Amino acid sequence: MEVSMQAQAAAFAASLALGVLYGVLYDIVRFLRVLFFIDVRPPRGFFRLFLVAVGDFLFLVVCAVLACVFFFVTGDGRVRGFVLVGAFCGFLAYYHTVGRLFITVVAAAAAAV
Repeated sequence: MEVSMQAQAAAFAASLALGVLYGVLYDIVRFLRVLFFIDVRPPRGFFRLFLVAVGDFLFLVVCAVLACVFFFVTGDGRVRGFVLVGAFCGFLAYYHTVGRLFITVVAAAAAAV
């Protein structure tokens, strides 16, 4: 079955948005770390590292489920390389722009409290 160029372009644009969603979810994880004083800088306790690992694992599971749903919705379950690249680029674009600003504001607010 052949997929049109327009459908592929739409899937790529949607994958960029999926990457931005991954960035927003990662910022939520980072916000919760700051909120609950779960820091990975020294002194590191086992419990803190365990909480970071659990949060990262939950983030991974949510992203994997979102990716599977995305592949079924946009491409009948077929994994396309350009969609993976688009999601990665969307995440990097968010992380290095809005994500940096967000975590700077959150860290400043946490330091002020």
